[in-house]
Amino acid sequence: MLTPHSTARRVDGGWVAGGRWGPASGCLHAQWAMLGIRLPEHDGRPAGSAYGLVPMRELTVKDTWFTLGMRATGSNLLVGEELFFPDHRILPVGPATEGRYAREDEENVRYRAALVPTLSTHLIAPFVGMATAALDYVVGESDRRGISFTNYERMTDSTAFQMAVAEAATRADVARMIAYQCASTVESHARAGTYPSYVERARIRQHASHAVQQCREAVDLLVSAYGASAVADSNPLQGLLRDIHTGSRHAIASTLGNPELFGRAMLGVRPNITELI
Repeated sequence: MLTPHSTARRVDGGWVAGGRWGPASGCLHAQWAMLGIRLPEHDGRPAGSAYGLVPMRELTVKDTWFTLGMRATGSNLLVGEELFFPDHRILPVGPATEGRYAREDEENVRYRAALVPTLSTHLIAPFVGMATAALDYVVGESDRRGISFTNYERMTDSTAFQMAVAEAATRADVARMIAYQCASTVESHARAGTYPSYVERARIRQHASHAVQQCREAVDLLVSAYGASAVADSNPLQGLLRDIHTGSRHAIASTLGNPELFGRAMLGVRPNITELI
């Protein structure tokens, strides 16, 4: 859970904090939790956000994840008191977004990858998967189904249906191309031992949100083209529809915040609306 929900206090060898963190995706099968905390000024360093690692056995999981979709993520609420975070399990957010964090393995490309661009790029994958799954299902069913209240006995004979499928496929293709481009940028910098510029990082986050939006619109097109039976509990499209409408509201994929973030970065307007760039 990356959002800071607690202010830590300094103790010998680390930090102590308690609070409630949620939604915490994956907590039902995780052994460790990465929690957002705030660090006060210390040792001449300014106050700021940080991520801290703590064993799951030190936390209580509250069953709070009752949602329209993405239910399998188990993103429940984590509760902990007097949690101890040793210094080596603390990652200050500001420096980390600029590529300044401790690494023991300088030769491994993976550990040189930019933090937020990596998160943003990874986020695209499940949405491309959902859009592709919806497309495959609708195309697979189209030759066996007609269109209600029309003379079409097969969907494949309808020009409007053909155009909807083409548009949905194009949107999924665009999202996939964006994903590959973002991944290529992140990996190229990591292999070269360089770090993406501020504008490059903001661009990747904006592109990720655009890719997610394209996938959501693709699924909407396909569900509308398929017809009302798509929302039946027995139809796999309803699960994809619920999941993509829930998941696409993830903060990293925000279609409201990311354009502003990218625009400010391009125009040199500081400070930006978040340090997660």
